[in-house]
Amino acid sequence: MKVTFIDHSSFLVELSDKYLLFDYYRGELPDMDREKELYVFSSHSHYDHYNTEIFKLSDSFTKVRYILSYDIAEEFEGDLMDLGKELSERVREQVIFMEPHERKKISPFSGEGIETETLRSTDLGVAFIVTAEGKTIFHAGDFQWWDWPGEPKEDNLKAKGDFFSELLRIENKTMDVAFLVLDPRQESSEFWGMDTILSRVHVGTVFPMHFWGDFNIVKRYSERLEKGEVSFLSRPPRFVEIRRRGESFEL
Repeated sequence: MKVTFIDHSSFLVELSDKYLLFDYYRGELPDMDREKELYVFSSHSHYDHYNTEIFKLSDSFTKVRYILSYDIAEEFEGDLMDLGKELSERVREQVIFMEPHERKKISPFSGEGIETETLRSTDLGVAFIVTAEGKTIFHAGDFQWWDWPGEPKEDNLKAKGDFFSELLRIENKTMDVAFLVLDPRQESSEFWGMDTILSRVHVGTVFPMHFWGDFNIVKRYSERLEKGEVSFLSRPPRFVEIRRRGESFEL
């Protein structure tokens, strides 16, 4: 498995016969084998997780499917208007919308395809649990313990409750790879979400995301791991210290 950090919360996962592209909104994609299957995921409609540029991939990939959060459906038809008739009709046939707490087997091509399950995000849209080629991959989207400085206490308490309630759905499960939020805007609570998930879910390799170009927060979390300041459900995961956009990692 090869994982490339595109930008923000966007990653390209390359498996033996397929690609998984998560939450693309900007950045340069690496060279890709156009003969492979391509599954493009968008966890919700926020600008930093969804860009209609993804639909232009249908011009160069013959085997492509878009797995989009249910909230994107509200603007989807309008988004297609700028693509032209031929491309928009092609894309319309390739899109699959998913609600929270859904599970779908997606195998539109000759291979085994993928299986996708969703959580309800604690902000907007969904988080994805994708099983492909024997690997389970979790992309959190905006699923996070959102505790904001200056917000009313009752709002932060509700956000905490929503987070822990949804976390029960994946507690004690095993994720080979997890893309989890580290958001420096949360200040003193910036590590709470990742700490809690790693203490309740078996994770093989964890990639930080959603850190708004602040690579220092990635380094700070790596240092906490080295100092033993993070608790785990079982063995410590491999934490990938991303240092630049476009960086690739072999797993």
